[in-house]
Amino acid sequence: MSSISFDRATGYYDATRGYPPGVAERVGEAIVAAAGATAATRFLELGIGTGRIAFPLIVRGYPYAGIDISEPMMAQLRAKLAAYAVAHPDQPPPQADLRVGDSTQLPYPDASFDVVLSVHVLHLIPNWRAALDEALRVLTPEGVYLNGNDDAVTLGSHQTVQRTWFAILKRLGYDTGALSMAGYATWNEIDQYLQARGLATDVIRPVTWPTSETPRQALEFITQRLWSRTWVIPDDIFTASAQQLTAEVTARYGDQIDTPEARERQFVLLRARKGA
Repeated sequence: MSSISFDRATGYYDATRGYPPGVAERVGEAIVAAAGATAATRFLELGIGTGRIAFPLIVRGYPYAGIDISEPMMAQLRAKLAAYAVAHPDQPPPQADLRVGDSTQLPYPDASFDVVLSVHVLHLIPNWRAALDEALRVLTPEGVYLNGNDDAVTLGSHQTVQRTWFAILKRLGYDTGALSMAGYATWNEIDQYLQARGLATDVIRPVTWPTSETPRQALEFITQRLWSRTWVIPDDIFTASAQQLTAEVTARYGDQIDTPEARERQFVLLRARKGA
């Protein structure tokens, strides 16, 4: 089974996964601090996509490389960097080494990078252990691997709607286990694998931010197939599930379906050090 490509999400990825103003910069600062980075630190990001994580680091001038299986996603990043260069003619144009490729077969020599970073991507790679092996191969002997994720601090209708959808799929006879790719990586599994490879690990929760979402937005994230987990479901089953989900969520929330819910989210890093 191959990794999931986000080609189909190119047009809406930043709108549905992007950070509120200022948060991406705080996340970038947290990554720099966690890595102990200097101006000369060489970064590699697995699954760089549209640069949701990378952009603030690239424009700060860090030597940055990124690999992704989706050329259209990286084209969005190139466009952002080009626009930044036009808007800041007094600064050197931001540079990044962007390559189309597979994170389980990195096209870089051993010990090429001081930091290897992955954010919310290993669960999309069936052979995630091979991706970690490659990350460690291209790290310097004293390098740092960082695995990041956005987590909910407070739960709301987003989780409720998702659980409702899973229950509907089960009633329709669909095996919800198929929503996870073979070999799906959990946070604990990644941590345990890195420790088994001899790395010392710790967890950092450096950034939190407020956000809001309406129940309708949570519903449409599924029914409009914006969520990658919806992509693997056969169209007939998905259509039936979306119809039932719409009916149940509409009945559950009634006239509150467009009322925003205040929530809090956090950026979490699992840090692993070679040579520690």
